[in-house]
Amino acid sequence: MLWIILSLLTAGRFLLASTGFLNGTEAYLLLCGQRLDWGFVEGPAGVPALIRLSTWLAGSAPMGIRLLSPLLVLLASFVLWRLAWNLYGERVAFWSVLAWNLLPLTNSAALIMDGTTVIATLWIATLSWSWLLIGNNKKGLFTWIVYGLLLGMTTQVSYSVGWLLLVVLAILLLRKNKCDWLGMTVSLLLLALSWVGPIWWNMHHDWLQWGQITWGSFWSYDFPSWDMVRSSPWFWQFLLLLTFSFLSMGHLLFSSEKKDQKQNLPFLFLLIVPFLFCLGGVGHENPSFGLQLVLWAMLLPSVVDVFLKREWRAKNGFVLLSMVAIFSALQILEIAPFINNASPWSIPSYHGVGGVQKVAVELLRLRALEKDAATNPNAASAPSFIVAQTPELASLLGALLPIHYSELEGAPSVFTPESPSFSSQFQLWPHYADAVASGVIDPLYTEEPKTSPFIGHQALYITTELLEDLPETISGAFSSVTPVSEATLQRGKQREHLIIYECKNYQMLPL
Repeated sequence: MLWIILSLLTAGRFLLASTGFLNGTEAYLLLCGQRLDWGFVEGPAGVPALIRLSTWLAGSAPMGIRLLSPLLVLLASFVLWRLAWNLYGERVAFWSVLAWNLLPLTNSAALIMDGTTVIATLWIATLSWSWLLIGNNKKGLFTWIVYGLLLGMTTQVSYSVGWLLLVVLAILLLRKNKCDWLGMTVSLLLLALSWVGPIWWNMHHDWLQWGQITWGSFWSYDFPSWDMVRSSPWFWQFLLLLTFSFLSMGHLLFSSEKKDQKQNLPFLFLLIVPFLFCLGGVGHENPSFGLQLVLWAMLLPSVVDVFLKREWRAKNGFVLLSMVAIFSALQILEIAPFINNASPWSIPSYHGVGGVQKVAVELLRLRALEKDAATNPNAASAPSFIVAQTPELASLLGALLPIHYSELEGAPSVFTPESPSFSSQFQLWPHYADAVASGVIDPLYTEEPKTSPFIGHQALYITTELLEDLPETISGAFSSVTPVSEATLQRGKQREHLIIYECKNYQMLPL
């Protein structure tokens, strides 16, 4: 019965996922997948690689990009079912998996491909295998090899998973059991091997912002201040408090409800790892939805077990689960009043951003017109390059515009504005100011003076800003900026007005 229900849920998720549009995160990851590397500024390369695979199988339509998300939730449900079965039996496993699949966050994450389901599935599998290692005295080399491979795969989507291996090793050593040093060494080597790609990528990018690139990584952690927690949206504060309450409840249940306390109590130490990094996301204005799903999945079996021990608790639990299911349906339909897709704290929506294709067509039309109207001799032979106000807008448009610039091979279709700030130069793809030609070596300077191949060319800048509010990096970098067209995007039930500016004669701004 459980797998019939989950199969129907998966089919429904496929149907809903195919009806929406891409959101900014999905569009950015799609572009990363088209230019695969061993790492990106925003994190590891695992999710872009999976998107590359799914688009190869099913095309670049929203359903093609989101193809693996419903399947990953189904896989995570199976791992959770096995875990709960081993702990509490079939009945608890049934209701635990069903409850996890009815959570609003689970359903929302299953409808898009922003990395949440990938992180959740791999973390759940790695935590389950960690528990197997600390609870089973007859561990062979194969068990450790599988564990090392799981750690390596999860590292490609979440750097912080490496701490689980250290916790497992510490628990086994403190128990003074006979340790499989060969197996431990193999797991450690496989984990180290998984770091070769990200480290190589950073070495070839001059170790740019290594601490920021790997925030929440294996060694980089910033504990959030109370002001950051207090200033976060009330819904996320409530969800964080509820997750902490579940963690505390789990501690009591593991230490009192189960007979084999030696096996179950150490599992709480494993859960501290995802909880701390989930909490650390507050300091970076990142809700860490994937790790929240992991914590809920790991703690639901113990809570469900308590509800099922008494008949009156079971009835109350069924009512609570029904309310969660109704709320989840309302949230997917975006009826819940707190949903705001413009906020980085928003629960993700499969509706995405509509109207992007019309905006892209308008940009191509203007680009063709401006090629003929160019007054600068250097620009007459080259169409305008396109600049978008935000990385999100650049990603959405860049995913639909297959533009190849003769000035720079491999450049993105849509750039983001030039910025004198070092920390913002690497958020998306290279800015048009970073698209530099090789310069003449000067012995008086440690770096070669370089110039942009876009100097003197025209640009189309698309933004929500009025002419008088344009940043200096646009108004000061071009000889003239004139509004030439307008466009509209649809974000759920909200409409966003865009203005397209014609920018003539680009000159690099001095830093």
